[in-house]
Amino acid sequence: MQFSLQCNQGIFDVKTEGDADLITFSEIIKEILNHGKWKSGNPLLVDHTKLNASTLTSKDMESIAFLCGQYSEQFQHTKCAIITVGDLEYALGRMWQAFVETEVRDTSVMIFKSRAEAMAW
Repeated sequence: MQFSLQCNQGIFDVKTEGDADLITFSEIIKEILNHGKWKSGNPLLVDHTKLNASTLTSKDMESIAFLCGQYSEQFQHTKCAIITVGDLEYALGRMWQAFVETEVRDTSVMIFKSRAEAMAW
């Protein structure tokens, strides 16, 4: 799994590709939080349109959400838009959404099938 992170006009834009794995999700979270411009409440756009999530399980989604919960203060008030294209990726994203909303206070997560919809939200 590879990823890139950019901050454009205060929006943190993550793009992933390849076969999903837990270690890289941990690296993504750490890179976001260690970015010099990150602060609680920044909008986060995560593009998983080139990600193969068939390597993940529901337990993995719970683990990723738990990891986010460990940084609850830093993610508080964040609006996170996830973009997926496949049905499996969409379903796993919704699962992660349910888990993370119990782990991170005052955060909003939505799953979208297009970048335009995510940006409009």
